[in-house]
Amino acid sequence: GFESTVFFSNVSTTSGGMHPGVDVGICTIEKANNMLNRMLEDGVAKDLGLVVVDELHLVGDSSRGYMLEMILLKLRLLQQA
Repeated sequence: GFESTVFFSNVSTTSGGMHPGVDVGICTIEKANNMLNRMLEDGVAKDLGLVVVDELHLVGDSSRGYMLEMILLKLRLLQQA
């Protein structure tokens, strides 16, 4: 069977990276951006298998949209590398 470890919201360590052994992380856009930045710095972002964005309507939002756009751009560039 399939077994996975899931953490909600607090999926990152105090340094911003993912907790070891976490298979699924569910978090805010801001937390996702911090985790992705840390994973890029640590050279482990390539280990991401799937990213689901449930708040796509926020792209045009004046306060949080830019953050979502940055995440999507980083993921796109990572995919091309």
